[in-house]
Amino acid sequence: VQTCALPISIMWLFVTAVCVFLGYVFLNFGKAKTPKGYKKPKRVKQKGKKGRDVCRDNFHVDKIPDDLDVIIIGSGISGLCCGSFLSKVGKKVLILEQHYITGGMTHCFTDHGYEFDTGLHYTCPKKQYLAYLDCVSEGKLKMQTIGTKDDEYAYDAIALGDEPLYYYKAGGPEVFKRDLIKKFPEEKAAIEKYVEMCLDCIDAAKKWNHGKVPKFWLSKLLSFYLNKKFYKYSKMNTMDVLNKMFKSKHLIALLLSQMGDNGTRLRKASFFIQAAIWYYYVFGGCYPVGGSQEVSRTIIEVIESYGGRALVRAHVDEILINKDNVACGVRLKKSGIVIKAKTIISSAATGVTFSKLIPKEKVPKGYEIFVNPPADKFTTRHMYGFFGMKGSYKDYDISPTNVWGLDVAKDFDVVKMYDRIMEKPYDGPLIYFLSCPSAKDPKWEEHAPNTCSILILAEGHGDIYDQFEHLSRNHRKGNKGEEYKQIKNMFLQRFLKLVYKYYPNVKGHIDYMDIGTPLSAKFFFNNVHGESYGMEHTMERYSKQVCDYLRPRVRGIKNLWLTGTDICTNGFIGAMLSGFTTCNAILGYGTPMDIITRRNFSVDLAKVDKTAKKFSNYPLYKL
Repeated sequence: VQTCALPISIMWLFVTAVCVFLGYVFLNFGKAKTPKGYKKPKRVKQKGKKGRDVCRDNFHVDKIPDDLDVIIIGSGISGLCCGSFLSKVGKKVLILEQHYITGGMTHCFTDHGYEFDTGLHYTCPKKQYLAYLDCVSEGKLKMQTIGTKDDEYAYDAIALGDEPLYYYKAGGPEVFKRDLIKKFPEEKAAIEKYVEMCLDCIDAAKKWNHGKVPKFWLSKLLSFYLNKKFYKYSKMNTMDVLNKMFKSKHLIALLLSQMGDNGTRLRKASFFIQAAIWYYYVFGGCYPVGGSQEVSRTIIEVIESYGGRALVRAHVDEILINKDNVACGVRLKKSGIVIKAKTIISSAATGVTFSKLIPKEKVPKGYEIFVNPPADKFTTRHMYGFFGMKGSYKDYDISPTNVWGLDVAKDFDVVKMYDRIMEKPYDGPLIYFLSCPSAKDPKWEEHAPNTCSILILAEGHGDIYDQFEHLSRNHRKGNKGEEYKQIKNMFLQRFLKLVYKYYPNVKGHIDYMDIGTPLSAKFFFNNVHGESYGMEHTMERYSKQVCDYLRPRVRGIKNLWLTGTDICTNGFIGAMLSGFTTCNAILGYGTPMDIITRRNFSVDLAKVDKTAKKFSNYPLYKL
């Protein structure tokens, strides 16, 4: 009897432990707690002169917050969102931006009295995403839906060659299917299958993104459950899927009409990015009230209210890593000023982070693939056309609906068209986008009165311009030669014809015209090759081997974190979600117990922050 006592005791201890564990899970399942790492933040008054523009706050050492916790390199939406979330749990945040204005691709510029947005031309009005923005801006950032009830909130007009415009309307997958089936009734079954496949891919992608939060060992353990379906879709080629599924090249061209939103070479594009762009816009489009600069302005005001700061003209030259491989601060370019903090977050592209900011000898094993990557590893570059007129957009009968155009021939062969773009980059076909921010912003007259602005962009392959870059290191003062000016003027004239085609009433009224090239993007955004969307969205980029390193935590360097489109996926929403994902990882969410009890930062934050109430309805973990 005595020999059996020990095993029986162990058995009872095990049963007791299991009961305690199950009781803990039951009592804590989905319950809100104080956020991890929380220290009650103190609200402070904004510093500086009254009326100071928080988006143009020039760097000075006296402006660095005391007791700094976090340095964020770059002021794009990923860094801003991450900074706002961390501020709300009591972290002192400093955002450093090399440009003269904050916002990254959400910033605006004004020239000769005309205002233009640069990257955020519209976004998705889905409640989940708006709840995130509502939280980080504390309700200050408002969005205006594109379109009207009469046109069923048409957000994109699709121009395929000389075909009549086809309109994408808000309303989700059902409206999308309804309209396409009406136009292509013989493809009904294939259209329904396509929508089902896209939704399944996005469901898998959500789990894949959630899997970036836990520590690497746990992520790998969960990978079979979380990522199996995602990698099935991500290694499919978009053109292979569409060619197999549809008979009509006209329909395939329509489905590819927004491919300019991902900037990936057609033959290499992963099906995931095709599904992601579809899902991103199928619910409609919206635009920031007050213009896209309001994104950074409203979020920075929140960060400053918690004692943080966002400073411009602060070009980070190096992330400082000590002998123990711990990131401990940054060094600024030119001045050499060193700023220390416990947590360093790079919101810059991975190519910039590992090629320019981390010394080569400090780059951890596995991350070498991001050091000086060639141009063909990045998304396409763009030519920008900027046009301004006096008066209101109503004077010229301009619609807020965007125009996406593909210069396809009558056979609707998009692959052939794309090949011709590569062969004849100067005068070949165009993949172009037209937008009128004046028509989309209901408060335009308040910040840009008596003006109307039109933006047009088209894929511009950077190899044309690389040969001119050596002529000048300074974009504004450099003289790149007559040939460069001729190329710019050639595109300007082509763009002008498109503006007259879609907005004929502006003819004779254009008061301002200018062109931006990939060199402009490289100079102002400090990216690697002047690319628009970071890493190219190929099947290789979304492979297990590469994705193991595209996650917030940098393996091999403690206290260094990544955020931005390369960590999640491209676009405004992709960058925003990456900021949230990185914040979760930094605060230590994603433990086995968090996953079992479904503990979420969004739910926890709502317990201590009333502005996070809507945000709490969209937790990260729904595994």
